[in-house]
Amino acid sequence: MNQNNVILYYLNGEGPLWKVFWLWGVVLSWALFGLFYLAATNIGITWGLFIVSGLIMLPYSVWLLVSIWMCADNTGYDFWGRASRFLTIIWSLNIGGVAGFLLTDLVIGWS
Repeated sequence: MNQNNVILYYLNGEGPLWKVFWLWGVVLSWALFGLFYLAATNIGITWGLFIVSGLIMLPYSVWLLVSIWMCADNTGYDFWGRASRFLTIIWSLNIGGVAGFLLTDLVIGWS
């Protein structure tokens, strides 16, 4: 077990699905979203904020999505594993969409 290294523990599919999905996925994602939303509200969407948020969110999102996928079998119910993998696909599409809209807003200035 890699419990001493949280990143590898979940990335290797060793952790419980509920923890990586709900704690690392939902709770931490909302906290990071709140932080970036607060920054965007106060300073606006700038190239600097876009780059900083990308440098943080891209590796985090890749780690999270792979970890959820790998830990999907670590539940007592097959349904939850399949549901988490389905939501992982939807989540990745959402990330691409949001990044695209933010980039469009920066380039075209629709706001």
